[in-house]
Amino acid sequence: MRAAHLAALKDAVGIGGKAAVGEEHRFDALPELFVRQEEKARSPLRRRCLGHALSSLRSFAFGSQYVSLVDIPRAKHRFAPSAIFGLGARLRIRNLDREARMSGGYDDRDGKIWLDGQLVEWRDAQVHVLTHALHYASSVFEGERCYDGRIFKGVEHSQRLRKSAELLDFEIPYSVEGIETAKYAVLEANGWSNAYVRALAWRGAGPDMGVASLRNPVRMAVAAWEWGSYYGDAKMKGAKLDIAKWKRPSPETAPSQAKAAGLYMICTMSKHAAEAKGCSDALMFDYRGYVAERTGANMFFVKDGEVHTPLADCFLNGITRQTVIAMLKDKGLTVHERHIMPEELEGFEQCWLTGTAAEVTPVGQIGDYSFEVGALTRDVAESYEKLVRA
Repeated sequence: MRAAHLAALKDAVGIGGKAAVGEEHRFDALPELFVRQEEKARSPLRRRCLGHALSSLRSFAFGSQYVSLVDIPRAKHRFAPSAIFGLGARLRIRNLDREARMSGGYDDRDGKIWLDGQLVEWRDAQVHVLTHALHYASSVFEGERCYDGRIFKGVEHSQRLRKSAELLDFEIPYSVEGIETAKYAVLEANGWSNAYVRALAWRGAGPDMGVASLRNPVRMAVAAWEWGSYYGDAKMKGAKLDIAKWKRPSPETAPSQAKAAGLYMICTMSKHAAEAKGCSDALMFDYRGYVAERTGANMFFVKDGEVHTPLADCFLNGITRQTVIAMLKDKGLTVHERHIMPEELEGFEQCWLTGTAAEVTPVGQIGDYSFEVGALTRDVAESYEKLVRA
């Protein structure tokens, strides 16, 4: 949405006589605001940014839960607070300009990306088709979250990025401090205090185009975007997982402690297969047949008040995993890091996932096995949420 449209919207939309764009308000009653997704789907005017009769007011937030007002006639733009919202909810109308510029495909957005030492326009952050990493998977990355202006465990992520590159036999030409500076520069340039941050390093295009690429330059980028709950409503009712046919490889087959792009190939295929069955994701076993992890997150199980998690000896020992283990021990709970056989799934009572994107997400079902979203699972999720925002 362009500036002119925003200016018009500020004149047209008011709450209690004030422009509502980007502001927070508290209201008294909630009689008629229910989202009708079919209205969103059928209205072409929604895309017109203040068409002759409608204005698209999107993404109202009640705490962490977003709902939408769609297709509101101009005649109804001025609201009496006591007649519309209640339950003591705090309503924030998100910055519509920000949402509009981040609503396209990931290659077609407004904003800034840090590339090889400088901020560039989002659409200009491109690489050549003969980039070595595109052909031979010579790339490593990190996924991080920024909460209220602070990247959680940011330094640890930057350290792991450099270590992953070393395991793939290349060196990132930026220090941990330099990577941290780049990440915060991206957040500041885009005006975000809560966002997902993706740092990526790879072997670029150069003199070599075979398997070996020692003469090619190492490049790096940092992007960020606003990203809500990875599993949607699974935070409340528990994710549904398939069981993947692909297995985590031996550490003698691939550098399992590197967060390397190539190791995610089987994850992508497993997640696609799971989604085709109506599942959110898939549980993967390792090359020995032990329970390993979800396609991009670590697993925890509960039985008789004790916590069990697969031993990370052939898959990534996630930073969120380590954080949650420490948190559980601080609570006085027993944590078993061990090999888990598939048949043990039947005896576990609760299950959750951990990862930067997933945060702490309950699991309700894995294949034919069901789990409750129990008190311990909820407590861990709530404690983690408090910790990242502390």
